[in-house]
Amino acid sequence: MSRSSEISTLERQRVIQLDTAEALHVKAKEESRVFTPTEQAEFDSAMRAVERIDIELAPLKQAEQLSGLRARAIEAPAYIPLFSPTAQNPTGQAITGKNGLPLGSGFTRYAMCLAAGKGNLNASLEYARNAYGQSNPELLTIIKAAVAAGTTSDPTWAAPLVAYRDMQAEFVELLRPATIIGRIQGFRRVPFNVRIPRQTAGASVGWVGEGAVKPVSRLSFDSITMPFSKMAGIIAITEELARFSSPSAEELVRRDLVATISQFMNIEFIDPSVAPDSTTNSPGSITYGAQELASSGSDMSAVSADLAAMLSAIVSNGFPLEGLCWVGNSRTKISLMNLRTSQDVYAYPSLALNGSLLGFPFIDSASVPLNASTPATTTLSLIAPGEILLADEGQTVLDASREAALSLSDDGATPLVSLWQSNLVAIRAERYVHWLRRRDGAVIVLTGVQY
Repeated sequence: MSRSSEISTLERQRVIQLDTAEALHVKAKEESRVFTPTEQAEFDSAMRAVERIDIELAPLKQAEQLSGLRARAIEAPAYIPLFSPTAQNPTGQAITGKNGLPLGSGFTRYAMCLAAGKGNLNASLEYARNAYGQSNPELLTIIKAAVAAGTTSDPTWAAPLVAYRDMQAEFVELLRPATIIGRIQGFRRVPFNVRIPRQTAGASVGWVGEGAVKPVSRLSFDSITMPFSKMAGIIAITEELARFSSPSAEELVRRDLVATISQFMNIEFIDPSVAPDSTTNSPGSITYGAQELASSGSDMSAVSADLAAMLSAIVSNGFPLEGLCWVGNSRTKISLMNLRTSQDVYAYPSLALNGSLLGFPFIDSASVPLNASTPATTTLSLIAPGEILLADEGQTVLDASREAALSLSDDGATPLVSLWQSNLVAIRAERYVHWLRRRDGAVIVLTGVQY
């Protein structure tokens, strides 16, 4: 079997296991109950299978990538600029979604229609018919679905939801490369509000002599529950922008939606100072309270010692090296890409070739904080994604209104502004997502990084 066929087979097996886990979750949710012991065992078995497949896929994909590097002289960029009008994927084709429009355009146009209708769905439908009736007929179906009530006797009532789901998936696909979560592979995905058993101590074994007593021990478990956590934001635009929008205006709204959601998610996910908050039910970052190591310097020997110490720490905590990834500030990645040995050769050439450091993916983001010190320092994290529990509804819900007064600041400290009086329309975006370290030793944070 070829490597690509083996990868395809494993990916199909992974989808089957995820579908099994999702079906169990849906059944329990519809019946408003937790898993039965049998269902819990089936769910755990499916998730363990997904984890095993991810471990098998990692070296196969890495080998395939290395084969591609040998086959061509110039490597395709690690990621594609999100908003460049000439952006192309590695095959040379332009990045487009449904109907040949830029990725995420359907979702953005839906937001613009809601804004143009000023919260009135009938007005939004009329605007969509005039502005996008030819190029985006799905919008009419989606907005109509919001106007009409559903009945149990109507066999086509749920059909518009399919179009909305497709449109939302396009936006999520656009959002994914802008978030740290979307760029890391191998999270342990779990449903909301379901109790998950967690092993805290293992059995003990040892050598015994003939006729000697064998050691007896017991496993220890506790349980955790992934609660519902909601992030929300409001974007205010003028009625003129919503009503007289052109492709450039759509681009502006699309940029703002992606930037607003991704920047907030990145900071909340990776900033070590973000603590859990029971008031808002927010999870806190995966680096909060994680094991920390202090950086030993910024020269070649110090950097090597830092990276080796982080890898040794995560192995000492009982985690395998497979599937790990680094997360750091973009400044750190640039510094490591340009770091040279005493022989004046690049110390980590793979960062420029395929974005990996010591064989593990390096996820860079400007959301990894830079401390206001002299010199400015930052953090570098080593993460075992398989030990990070992630519950994600996978969709962003929009609503719009102009009949409100808003404080146009993050902290609500500024005076209220009447949307109606100022000819403004507010678009509200909401998303349900929660993350949690399954075991604390799965994340190592290097502090005081000057590179």
